[in-house]
Amino acid sequence: MPTLSRIAVRSALTHFLVGTTLGALLLVHKAGLFVLPNFATLLVMHFHVMVAGWLVQLAVGVALWILPRMSRKAQSAGHSYAAMAGITSLNLGVVSSLFSQHPPPCFYLASSILIAFDLWPRIRPFGTTIKEST
Repeated sequence: MPTLSRIAVRSALTHFLVGTTLGALLLVHKAGLFVLPNFATLLVMHFHVMVAGWLVQLAVGVALWILPRMSRKAQSAGHSYAAMAGITSLNLGVVSSLFSQHPPPCFYLASSILIAFDLWPRIRPFGTTIKEST
């Protein structure tokens, strides 16, 4: 598994742990064991961490691993700076959602553009061969 995919998957699992902890706090609040003063804020944080932090980032990490690069030279080149910037932007968006109830969508927009920029050339029709590059 490439290093960038490992980073994305590990970060997704970290977000999963944070999201399940927030979810457990919300369930304890709903059970009435103790009252959380900022229930609505925690609900928004839980949503962003679980959807953007866990699900989207896990899908991106697996896509970076599964989708092959188009040329042998690109396969040995290592990381793609667009994908690294996209994953960083996604994590910044999740972290910004922890500090404000309405995070700016620019992080998620930049992340989707950068990751799509990296993954789009990898998509090709079934049965085509990888080009040999010198």
